[in-house]
Amino acid sequence: KWSLRIKLKKGHFFRGMRYFSLQAPKTREFHHELIVQKHLQQHQILTPKYFFSTASINGQSMGIMAVEEWPETTLLERQGFREGTIFRFDESAMWAHMQNNVNAGPFNDVREAGIKSYQKVHRKPKHPLHREWQEAFSMMEGFIAGKLSLEQVFDLPKIFLFFAIADIWGAGHTIEDHNRRFYLNPITRKFEPLSYELDPKYPSIFFDEKSSQQIYRGLDGRSLLENPSLLEKYRTVLKEIKTEIEDAEFIRKAKDLD
Repeated sequence: KWSLRIKLKKGHFFRGMRYFSLQAPKTREFHHELIVQKHLQQHQILTPKYFFSTASINGQSMGIMAVEEWPETTLLERQGFREGTIFRFDESAMWAHMQNNVNAGPFNDVREAGIKSYQKVHRKPKHPLHREWQEAFSMMEGFIAGKLSLEQVFDLPKIFLFFAIADIWGAGHTIEDHNRRFYLNPITRKFEPLSYELDPKYPSIFFDEKSSQQIYRGLDGRSLLENPSLLEKYRTVLKEIKTEIEDAEFIRKAKDLD
């Protein structure tokens, strides 16, 4: 099955979305993506809309496809967040390099990649959020350069929760730098995680909360691993999430989704 990125004409929406992706359900491990998304939502972590639908192209059936929302302002509004800028690291050089090479080489290093925002309108000097857009760029560039700390740039309680849930569910794919999506909360002036391409593999029922299986994949995760006091706080959150998924009520709800 093809993977497609859909952009509808201005004024047209499909289930409240103007931009979304279509892909084979197995691309995101079928319903496992949805189960982990629901877990993240319980902790007020931003997630894109994700569901299954039949699809066809010019009358030719594609069967059942997974529909995934593209990060934009409507995603924030629907989940009760104020409008703010959503950022990602520029992947273009990495993918261009990989067309002729086995791996991404130096282009998988965010220190060599630029930063991009999804809402292009925020780049316009007269837009009300332009100043916040500039601030967000300066903050992220400062963190990448080592001039600003994790505490200065990120909402650590939410980063800890995001990491812990991804860690335990084997969703390290979403922690990799080129898959990261961040929302600058205009109230706290801190970056929050926005889950994207979770691709979970399994829940680690034998997980050791004193270790981490996934967070080394992200620049902020590697920075966390180098900070003993913050790492100890993260391990406390990790233990709490591990206890949470072992709870009978949580298991029942997961089975209902299954």
